[in-house]
Amino acid sequence: MLALALDVVGGYHLAKHVRRRGLLILAALLVGLLSAVLGTMLQSILFAALFDEVARPGYAMARALGGVVWHPIITIVAAFLWRRSFARA
Repeated sequence: MLALALDVVGGYHLAKHVRRRGLLILAALLVGLLSAVLGTMLQSILFAALFDEVARPGYAMARALGGVVWHPIITIVAAFLWRRSFARA
């Protein structure tokens, strides 16, 4: 859930500050990849700190690799939706 929030906020800032469509897509891919990996790592660290239990060794990596596919797509869609809403205003 944290990583999805990072995707939407990243898409908002990209839509606000990047004008060229190609550069927007490349930047959204980078933001999506970073949010997938860093968000999953942060969730694993918080889970270990709050519950004094460490997840299985491959669990965080499997979630991050699955997120690498979905998070860039979510970031690109969010960026184009925000861009469209800025154009209307």
